[in-house]
Amino acid sequence: MRVKGKGAAAEKFRKLIDRSAEPSRSLEARYTPRYTITLPNLYGLGCVAYWLLTGHLVFEEGSSTATILAHVQNTPVAPSERCGFAVPASLERLTLACLAKSPADRPANAEAFSQLLADCVDAGSWTREAAELWWRAHLPQGTEPRGADGELRASASTAAITTL
Repeated sequence: MRVKGKGAAAEKFRKLIDRSAEPSRSLEARYTPRYTITLPNLYGLGCVAYWLLTGHLVFEEGSSTATILAHVQNTPVAPSERCGFAVPASLERLTLACLAKSPADRPANAEAFSQLLADCVDAGSWTREAAELWWRAHLPQGTEPRGADGELRASASTAAITTL
């Protein structure tokens, strides 16, 4: 992909494109230990964590180019501010650490991430019922489970909750 334009933003975008193509240069390079768990993957994991916590993308811009530039240039809004409810502080810090602009500020590798996640003692536990409530609130419109008659279906966990 050729990036046109001058200035710092265009240069950052060019470097981002060059870096993102590096692991796909060869199958050997892609499957060597150096490439299996890389810092960009931890950034992506931070994006997924952000969405799971907030129900929103990290940056919701008007175009894919604007979104990429936002990832390069902008600081994300804290998940607790974005979703309107309390997010455990340690989990929010870990998510934002994965989204740090400088790779040196992100967890060093998957093992470090795993340890930081295990240290999120204020996060509590996650039950099937809590997960279902979250998904019902954040499921993209039109993807709700429906029966043959078009009516919304309750999952087994919802049915169990309503019979208690």
